Amino acid sequence: MKICPNCTTNNLDTSAYCVSCGAELTMPVKEEPARESRFPKDHITHREDHPASGMAKLAMTLGLISLFFVFFAVICAPLPGIMAIIIGNNELKKLRGERYSTNGETYCQIGIWSGWISTAIGILLIAIGGIATIWLVNWFIEAFTR
Repeated sequence: MKICPNCTTNNLDTSAYCVSCGAELTMPVKEEPARESRFPKDHITHREDHPASGMAKLAMTLGLISLFFVFFAVICAPLPGIMAIIIGNNELKKLRGERYSTNGETYCQIGIWSGWISTAIGILLIAIGGIATIWLVNWFIEAFTR
């Protein structure tokens, strides 16, 4: 039976128009059964349901600290940056292996990138300081040994 979409009258399957109101009858749309999900309904997939791990936050903190201290303590600046890179990469590998989404990936990325930047700046400043020291020592030797 075809049901008229206009007046809801039952019509024969062979009818092209409604016997009651004359509206054109369209083929009924068959509803497809809902597909079964691969995940159970209680499976958590939302990022806000999983707080960031402590190691991800530690990587970000070390990276940002190393960026801050790179200009104050040139010798020690690369150390927290290197630690942030190592901890951030290890935690990022762990988080990407999880079945559910996590918030820690952003913290890890911040820690890794700030660690690389501070390490590069620290090494550059150490090199500049070393070159300046060598130049200054040579200048003193030449100036006072004549």
